[in-house]
Amino acid sequence: MYHKLTFTFLIFSIIVTAAIGQTTPVEIVVGNKRASIDLLLVKYIKNKKQEKTNLLLFNRNRAVANYGITKTTNLPQFSVTDALSIDIKKWSGVAPIAVLQVLNSGVYPKLGIRYLKIKNNITLFCWAVVDVLHNPNIELFLLGRYAPKLSTQLHLYTQIELLHTIPTQLNRSFIFTQRFRIGFKISNASFGLATDINEIGRHKYNSVINNGIFYRYEF
Repeated sequence: MYHKLTFTFLIFSIIVTAAIGQTTPVEIVVGNKRASIDLLLVKYIKNKKQEKTNLLLFNRNRAVANYGITKTTNLPQFSVTDALSIDIKKWSGVAPIAVLQVLNSGVYPKLGIRYLKIKNNITLFCWAVVDVLHNPNIELFLLGRYAPKLSTQLHLYTQIELLHTIPTQLNRSFIFTQRFRIGFKISNASFGLATDINEIGRHKYNSVINNGIFYRYEF
């Protein structure tokens, strides 16, 4: 049931993002174990006059396909994450945030704080949130991007993403996700090498490392 719900919510989220008139970056990764498509947007919502408001939208729609898929194992993974926060000038980038995640395993509303810093070719976005309906896992997320200019049209493109789920119950596993990108950016297109690392466990960890290439375009 959650597979269908997540896929439906994914399509709806994409439509809403397009409807509010924001540029949508789309990334495709082809690795040695998995392939993925990822729409990740961090933008201030604009009003009818196309002026930036103090409402910050984080919107992510992600689908992952494992090459070892069968009828019962390694099924496609769909995820939708929407988060909304309100800038408070005196807080210097720190703000309260509400997050809603729809995964294959269920629906997870979360509350916490976030930090945003955008300056020149540097973007830093992170949050610390906690589940409000399920067993209270703590989630730490960081997205860092650095794209310095190399020539008139060519930029270096580097990105690091960390997502750590920390359980508050002793019998539950930690989940660590790390994604790295390095390559080049020309106009609205970026391309290069990609590495995704997923680890789950508590005392012993099972790891999956997916190495490949990525292509990202901002529509």
